[in-house]
Amino acid sequence: MLVSRRYHQRSVDGQRITGNKSHAPSDTAAKHPRLKAAEVTALPSYPSVTWKLQPTQEGILKVAEGRGGPLNISWEVHGTGKTKIVGAWQRQTLRFGHEQGDQYSFLIFDNRGIGRSDKPLMRYSTSEMAKDVVELVDHLNWTQERELHVIGVSMGGMISQELGQLIPERICSLSLFSTLARFQRTTPFLQNVRNRVSMFLPKSLDRTIIDVAYNMFPDSWLDAPDTLHLPSSTTPGCLPAAGHTDWESGAYGHFPTNFARIAAQDLEKRADTTGFGPRGFILQAIAAGWHDMSPERLKELGDKVGRERILVAHGTEDRMLTFPHGESLIKQLQPGESYCDECRPACVNCTTSERSCAYLDAGRKPPSQSSASPLSSPALSHASRASFAGSPGAISATAVPVNSSFSPLGGSPVSSERQGQFTPSTISPVVAGLTIEEAPSQPHVANGAANMLHLELFYHALSEKALYIAAGQAYAQIMTDLVIPPAMTNPFLMNELLALSALHLATVHPNRQQQLESAAAELQTIALSLFNQTCHQVTATNCVPMFVFSSLIGNHVFYTTFKSHSENFHVFLEEFVKYMQLHRGVRSVIANNWELLREFSAKALMLEDDTDLPTPGEPVGNECDSLRRLLETSDLSSATKDTYLRTVESLQWGFDAQRVRHLVGLAFAWPIQISSEYLDLLKQRRPEALAILAHFAVMLHSHRNAWLVGGAGRYIIESILGYLGTYWENWLAWPRAAIAESSTPME
Repeated sequence: MLVSRRYHQRSVDGQRITGNKSHAPSDTAAKHPRLKAAEVTALPSYPSVTWKLQPTQEGILKVAEGRGGPLNISWEVHGTGKTKIVGAWQRQTLRFGHEQGDQYSFLIFDNRGIGRSDKPLMRYSTSEMAKDVVELVDHLNWTQERELHVIGVSMGGMISQELGQLIPERICSLSLFSTLARFQRTTPFLQNVRNRVSMFLPKSLDRTIIDVAYNMFPDSWLDAPDTLHLPSSTTPGCLPAAGHTDWESGAYGHFPTNFARIAAQDLEKRADTTGFGPRGFILQAIAAGWHDMSPERLKELGDKVGRERILVAHGTEDRMLTFPHGESLIKQLQPGESYCDECRPACVNCTTSERSCAYLDAGRKPPSQSSASPLSSPALSHASRASFAGSPGAISATAVPVNSSFSPLGGSPVSSERQGQFTPSTISPVVAGLTIEEAPSQPHVANGAANMLHLELFYHALSEKALYIAAGQAYAQIMTDLVIPPAMTNPFLMNELLALSALHLATVHPNRQQQLESAAAELQTIALSLFNQTCHQVTATNCVPMFVFSSLIGNHVFYTTFKSHSENFHVFLEEFVKYMQLHRGVRSVIANNWELLREFSAKALMLEDDTDLPTPGEPVGNECDSLRRLLETSDLSSATKDTYLRTVESLQWGFDAQRVRHLVGLAFAWPIQISSEYLDLLKQRRPEALAILAHFAVMLHSHRNAWLVGGAGRYIIESILGYLGTYWENWLAWPRAAIAESSTPME
């Protein structure tokens, strides 16, 4: 019920086939090897992968007035029957809304964030999305008691739980497939992030379609022939395949294998960049991650809806949401024992839930004797593995074998030819196995455990161009491509990336400032601990992640130094010197590995190579000319004068480099280049050292629109002016003019 009404049609049916991670290739696979993207799109059946099922009703509904809206939700109803279903999949739409359209009315819609519905940039939640559904069924006047059959899969199951809380009296049956009450600890945080975020990293379409298929289905099923039941010319309300006006040429076709169909569905989806994009994907993932149905709320759900109306089914080898999540959901719903009294023409359970009793058809065994179809892994929980003994009507919140005879909403049993599947277009984008040990009110790190705040921070790092302190989306994308891959394999870098993201997000959401800055501090602590544990020396393999880490740590400390100590210039200067000492640590990474880092550095600056940058010792601009003349004519010792002149030379190089690329990253190159001797002079508050720092602050001031810098440049200049007094006016004339006239280019 969650998925896009356009994308629901990429699904073959309403169940996820799961299995072992490795299978021996089948005979079919030998005949039909995994196809490449170009080969899939060249198949004759490719244009017919999406069925043109025409809705009985359709529209756009404005929802969420007063809840962050209004926003538009696109919806369709297929069929005119009195049995009302809120569902999702193409196969269900075909069967209920068309082949049995006189019996069923089948509602499908695009949730916020996907398809033709709006995709606002805001915090999504399963409870708010459930309220969207309530407004939609109210609009359709589906308001009668026990009128709705709701089917929810994955995140749709989470929304369905919230829906059951909102309108329990309207629920006739509630089917929850491969979903959860809340995320539990399963696998390490970094592994989960790596698996999910890999979908956003640049890779070939050939690799992408293989990864999608592998994450969803076992090899044995992928290699099997596609035998899906297809619509035909006799299907009510179905048009010929896309690009055709007659059924003779526009018949829907099979694919050589199930993999080919899955790949075709995914490729067609990816072609629709407007309807399906990473922003909506991640925002829905965040909503799923924050989903939290407490045991008390689940018990209340069972009490109000009626446990005899609730079905929970979960794949035993589900790779997206692991089986323990399904078991936990069952347990917290507090089910009774499953029971079928085998009364004819229908058992009491099916009568109560208004379903046809499929198990009592001729030649079919009751559930206690049924076995799971080889087409799927048994979706069993402890409730279904128990004996089917108990008092009549005792079935409650039971998980049953998902086999060829199971029909969740009555009618004739689903034939054994069906193949259940989800694709990324038909399941909610959730991150499997993320550890959430804290309540949503305390979403930050605890002892290094990961939670959904980290996914929010990671998405922010991917999508927010300002995080990389630059001017333009092109640079942000370059930095994303450079920084994310090493972060995926180096936990110390990932934690610091998330920490910096938290700092920036705090500037976007001031109401969350305390929470986010606390998370940033904790993540930085973890990052430094991991760095110290793993990076004992610079090598060819770790120099890039160490270089990036050192740069990000420097940015982090710069920001917190200015933010935390700007009330007292003396304290600020002490901390600022410590920052510069830390930032100089980048030199230890660069020193013996420049050839390895040369290409990386050039890409980070959007240069063909580093030869585009100024040559040290050959100044181009005149920003430091007056400072240089004053130093040359001073009565300083030769050693001190030499230290200052070398520092000014590096500073002029920084100004010259800004003419090539006006980037904050180049501004922060100067603290890396300065000598320890200059830092000692700065710690002593030597006026000449402070005057040089004031000139550097002019460079910072030119980047005052960057969130990391802000008013730092002005603060340093004004503080030094006040500290040194009028005697040093000649040394500070240019910095004073820079902030007075605000003539320096801004980002």
